[in-house]
Amino acid sequence: MGGTKRLARIAYDNGVRAARPKEEVVEALNASLKELKPKERKLIEQIYVGGMSQTDIDRKQSIGRNNTHQKHAKILKKLRRLMKKHM
Repeated sequence: MGGTKRLARIAYDNGVRAARPKEEVVEALNASLKELKPKERKLIEQIYVGGMSQTDIDRKQSIGRNNTHQKHAKILKKLRRLMKKHM
């Protein structure tokens, strides 16, 4: 499953489905992803498209443990806010 489809499924399964058709969720997600900063989008792509674990990303970038987890959580919160704007 592609990264965008996987993210859309997560959003759709987490309550968006009650109010919106899946296609609308995918469109809102794509628009929201375009608004992320390049570093934010890269992290999301590494996790959802590249299938990397957050631990692997921490190791690859030689950064502290849980740093990627915190960034990921912050980006997902931003994506939710952006998706609401686009829906």
